[in-house]
Amino acid sequence: MSDQRDDMSDEVFILDDSEIYDIVFSPVCTFCKHLIEHRKCKAFERIPDEIWLGHNDHRKPYPGDNGITFTPHDRTRDRK
Repeated sequence: MSDQRDDMSDEVFILDDSEIYDIVFSPVCTFCKHLIEHRKCKAFERIPDEIWLGHNDHRKPYPGDNGITFTPHDRTRDRK
């Protein structure tokens, strides 16, 4: 039986999946009527981490928000 090793056997590979991981729930955006889908709303193509993670409640203008700020859902419209 021969020891067959290729040239790459001594190389070390590191998989950096840090950009794959993303927080699904936002303590701010989840309750905003402008949310379209995960990390996307009428104000931002991709909601900034500071807002998404709840460090900024986005009740005041934020750079790049096109004048759209947090507005709570009107949950009463879902009730009959």
